[in-house]
Amino acid sequence: LQAMMRMRQWQWVAIALAGLLLLVLSTLAVRQVIRLRQMRTLAMSDPLTGIANRRSLERQGNTAVADAQAHGTHLCLLSLDIDHFKRINDNHGHAAGDTVLRQVALACQNALRQFDLLGRIGGEEFIVLLPGAELEQAIDVAERLRRCVESLRFPDELSELRVTISLGVTKLHQTDRDLSALAIRADRALYRAKAGG
Repeated sequence: LQAMMRMRQWQWVAIALAGLLLLVLSTLAVRQVIRLRQMRTLAMSDPLTGIANRRSLERQGNTAVADAQAHGTHLCLLSLDIDHFKRINDNHGHAAGDTVLRQVALACQNALRQFDLLGRIGGEEFIVLLPGAELEQAIDVAERLRRCVESLRFPDELSELRVTISLGVTKLHQTDRDLSALAIRADRALYRAKAGG
């Protein structure tokens, strides 16, 4: 009887240890899922502005192009660049440049539809993907973004700073197979806009 009682005690200890081990493993699994989500967010977003980065834009953009081609829907792309950004960094410092980048990204994000995609592709260059938009609508969006950025006001020592952007707009053609074809055309339009003042 005593041997059976000891055996039962050991069984309860084993059950308790198994439960504790299961709890520890569950906690570790939850932490791992949270870390993976954080890593994915870091991998797919620009750390300075919080918007999509180049990798995310390419992935989502190529999916949007494929979907639009498959369903025969409209898709437009805007390429935008902050005018004279080097001058901002040179005259006011890189911290001011970072502030400008964040504020421009926020202003543009607030002026877009919820399902439009804004991303930073490097430096002071951004791309906006407009699913379902026809060219005329995209031109209207570009003008709205231009006005929003132009109306930005900055605090303190940057209060005199005025920022403008130049934009290039293009639409999806039947022959486009990926995002890069649209980005090349939008960049050409952007540089024509910069050259035209």
